[in-house]
Amino acid sequence: MVWLLSIAAFLMMGAQLAASDLEAAREAMSAREWRRAAALLTDHLEQDADDLEAFYLRGICYGEIGKNPNFRNRLERTLEKGAADFEAVLARDSLYRDAVFQYALLRRYQDDFQEAIRLAEAQIRLQPDLPHAHIGLLNFYWRYVVTTPPAEARLWLRTRPGLYAALFVGKTFEQQSLFRPAQQLYLNLEEEGQEGVPVLVALARLHFAWQEPISGTRYMKRAIDAISTELDALLLMDEIRTIVTPGEQAAFERLTTAEESRQFFSEFWEKRDPMSAAPYNARLVEHYRRLRIAETHYVFNGFRNWFRSRYTHEERYFPPTYALGHDFDDRGIMFIRHGEPDDFTVSDSPTWLYEESAENHDSLLVFHFAPTCHNSICGVTKHFVPTPHGDSFLPPRLTGLDRLDAERKTQTYITQGLSTDRHRWPAGTKQLEVPYQLASFRGLDGRTLVEAYFDVPLEDLVTGRDTLTFESGFAVHDDQWIRHVLSRNTTRLPSVRADEPYIGLFQSDLRPQPYRVSLHVRSLDVQALRAYLVSYEPLSFTGPGLNLSDVLLADSVVLFTDGEIAEREDVHLQVNPSGHFEAGASPTVYFEVYNLALSTAGRTRYTISYSLADPRGDVISLAPSELEGTLRSPIEYVIIDVADVPSGAYTLTVTVHDQLADATVSRSRQLSIGR
Repeated sequence: MVWLLSIAAFLMMGAQLAASDLEAAREAMSAREWRRAAALLTDHLEQDADDLEAFYLRGICYGEIGKNPNFRNRLERTLEKGAADFEAVLARDSLYRDAVFQYALLRRYQDDFQEAIRLAEAQIRLQPDLPHAHIGLLNFYWRYVVTTPPAEARLWLRTRPGLYAALFVGKTFEQQSLFRPAQQLYLNLEEEGQEGVPVLVALARLHFAWQEPISGTRYMKRAIDAISTELDALLLMDEIRTIVTPGEQAAFERLTTAEESRQFFSEFWEKRDPMSAAPYNARLVEHYRRLRIAETHYVFNGFRNWFRSRYTHEERYFPPTYALGHDFDDRGIMFIRHGEPDDFTVSDSPTWLYEESAENHDSLLVFHFAPTCHNSICGVTKHFVPTPHGDSFLPPRLTGLDRLDAERKTQTYITQGLSTDRHRWPAGTKQLEVPYQLASFRGLDGRTLVEAYFDVPLEDLVTGRDTLTFESGFAVHDDQWIRHVLSRNTTRLPSVRADEPYIGLFQSDLRPQPYRVSLHVRSLDVQALRAYLVSYEPLSFTGPGLNLSDVLLADSVVLFTDGEIAEREDVHLQVNPSGHFEAGASPTVYFEVYNLALSTAGRTRYTISYSLADPRGDVISLAPSELEGTLRSPIEYVIIDVADVPSGAYTLTVTVHDQLADATVSRSRQLSIGR
């Protein structure tokens, strides 16, 4: 699978054309008017039969005209005309631009992958510094391997020289689940000093297929760190082009240095990782799982043009990322981006539906596919169509729409679908209920102490063994996806502890600025986990005036002092991350007050009040407390009586009023009461 440079890029190479008919031909080629361009070039060659540029350009035109397989017998002659043009160029100058590679593309259009490979190898031997020739050669190898029985492909590949052929020998082993010989082949290449990006990517893909996600992630990180050339960056772009957004595609094209490329790919995978404190990147693992399936079921060996689907030929309906998925049919593109659909119809013209998810910010997507048809002859490849062909289902928001409105909806879904991707956990993964609370307190050196409490449902992790083992992780990234915190713990407990609560805690001092916080819990015994990725901005406590920490809710509190509470170590809370309390319970409310004013006698005087507001806006005020003390920043808690409060969801607000400074500050926390 490879990202081939566009024809327009090829046309910009080389010297400027002087003759007006050549200029007109170039303009026609830029507009993809291949027949008109070929005619102009033929006219020019009648006047100047020795113009290599005209032969070169006409060879490209004949290739584009002749590559459509629906009229193979008639168009085969056109492809042979293109071959004759490239042979005419090469007979005079074997180093003329990238003529050997263009000739290789023409042979690929004829599905002669072996000859395409031979020609592309020759181009690289002649001009090794053409990145697109390397990318094209990899594409030819890939297409040959996925369309040829593995044992047969392996025999021929072993006759070819060079690193790329060896890598695809390894891929044929992987196709047969022969992971050990594939691994040994790649490691041998690494030991021979070929440990660059291609070998590291091959090792990453192997370990993902081998169900070794930690090793796969490490190899991919090594591949990203090894980027040193434009070709390295293009090779890694080829790995992700089926899921990039239009913005990411444009950003990649603007990269100018190896460091920028390394940052681009690191950020690309970091921001997609739903569990970034884990030892492996779950989105990376899922991406390669989908690629393996798509290579088996959704490979598309044709070309997207109006002969196949007039609808998908309407380029204005499709973002530029659509062209990057040229190796797969339209179902394959959506499968790689979004995974298995949530619902689908089974027919020659299926419909796929992906549910929306507020938690993951996923939108509803509905796609209709139909076979390739021409003159009542239909193939097996499925392409996008604007409305269902035959029986289908439609979500409520689509029912009642007329055909035009339905087509407009489909266009919206396709644009969204080709501009986004989503993560799915493997089938059978149990989603644990893991309530959590994030809270800010005053930290060290002007920073904020951020605490993450989470409640692990031990009863869901029991397997019948004597022990249960789970991993918990906490990671913090800024808006540039630079990581500031990574903490990960592995906990092993006796199974008899499953009836007891287990409240985990992560802490970190952070500068008060926006972050993305990742928190996860996953069983190491069974396929069960929960992962959160949330935006969070810690409170700032750097100013001199009255301030107040976040509020924590707890089931109980234990004190280790008889007087005013000055240190956090003087109090132990059994924090309740869910914020849910049974009717009749007495929740503990914990918070810290900062920077109270002192009287001339060195005393503070302040009031603390509490209120509960329900979703309708009705407010229940609890009795305020009048307090005095000697500490400017006391630690406070109160056990509130909610026995007479009706069941339901509430917003608890704590308000502190400094009577000496006449200053007030409030903090809130969600709380629920019920059975």
